[in-house]
Amino acid sequence: MLLNEYGEPRLLVPRAMHFQLHQCSPECSKATESLLEHESLKGVNPLMIPEFFGFKRYILQYSSKDWNATTRAVVYRTPCGRMLRSELEVRRWLRFTKSPLGIDLFTFESSININHEFWGKQSRIINRDLSQGKEKVTIPVVNNIDFDHPQLQYNTHRFAKDGGVQLVTDEKFLVSCNCTDDCFDKAKCECAKLTKEECMRIFSRNTLQDTEIGYIFRRLKKHAAYAIYECNSKCMCRKTCLNRVAQHPMQTKLELFKTSRKGWGVRTLNDIPKGSFVCAYAGELLTSDMADMTGKKDGDEYFCDLDYMEVAAKTKDGYESDVQEPLSDSEEDGGSMWCGLDDAGSYVMDAKYMGNIARYMNHSCEPNIFVQSVFVDTHDPRTPWITFFAERNIRAGEELAWDYNYTVGSVPGRQLMCHCGAANCRQRLL
Repeated sequence: MLLNEYGEPRLLVPRAMHFQLHQCSPECSKATESLLEHESLKGVNPLMIPEFFGFKRYILQYSSKDWNATTRAVVYRTPCGRMLRSELEVRRWLRFTKSPLGIDLFTFESSININHEFWGKQSRIINRDLSQGKEKVTIPVVNNIDFDHPQLQYNTHRFAKDGGVQLVTDEKFLVSCNCTDDCFDKAKCECAKLTKEECMRIFSRNTLQDTEIGYIFRRLKKHAAYAIYECNSKCMCRKTCLNRVAQHPMQTKLELFKTSRKGWGVRTLNDIPKGSFVCAYAGELLTSDMADMTGKKDGDEYFCDLDYMEVAAKTKDGYESDVQEPLSDSEEDGGSMWCGLDDAGSYVMDAKYMGNIARYMNHSCEPNIFVQSVFVDTHDPRTPWITFFAERNIRAGEELAWDYNYTVGSVPGRQLMCHCGAANCRQRLL
């Protein structure tokens, strides 16, 4: 095994070949499953991983004679010398060569600098890894303000204690697919069909094409009012499936830091392309009654409502319409296995004592990430995964913040001021 100057395992970077006309095959790919798990790749900006396997990313700049404008474009050169100009071409090459690299390791956003890494001046690191090795990447903790330390028992997934919420994760209740094309054809993928059906249920006048619903090359360009159904453990598709995103371990390099007015905050150490998955919210699942008792005892500042059914109902076309629509045959007969859950009440996730990095993400009236409901290990509408995606291209060093969507005056006798600093700041959260 080769070692670097620090005695750590080192992975050789193969050189890209000069292109010669050929039919691409698995011999063109330098990547393997075992190499992707190599120690030297842990902590590496995920957008740089293809370069460890012979890829080269170029940003081209050219101008037109017809108008005074400059255009920038991104191309990738493969290990076998072929030039790729779009996500579609990358996807085809990865498929032809049976490469284990994911499409989300590539970006054609010319404003994204894959070599950019944030280093704070005179940062006082008080903890090398908040997750204590539970995440795929380390999460350093920096405090240049005071001597406070974060108090958290780190947990990467949501959980339910005995006697509380019953998580229905039995595979027999999951719809699954047997796709062999990495679920590229959404019209044939049973999981993608669920997402489309949910979209149609909410937006009866939906005009979106299949290719515009859900993930597009493993990225979500904007918040979807409908939930996304990812492929699951029962599906036959590979890890590189285009419909497996939030279920993968967090790979974005983040840092927990102490702010001057907002307590702890989270910032990214690398550029993040628009639509990229950032992380999921982890914590203990509580019923509404349990949440009421816990809130009175320990506070509710780290509560996250799992109110997808309620929000989706309010978003649905014709919400609060005076027209009474007749029930369909399936609804009269009982319909879905989840029929009647609307009366069961929504659940709450509490991350006060046990949770993950998402617990520390602050509010902003001009957010750069958004929240999205995703179903992975269960299709119970009461227990979606709460996930976060990039609202726009995010520069290294920026704090990650989302809109809490609190309603001012919704809690009598309680005020919560906003210190997000955005130009359009609403001044108050509650």
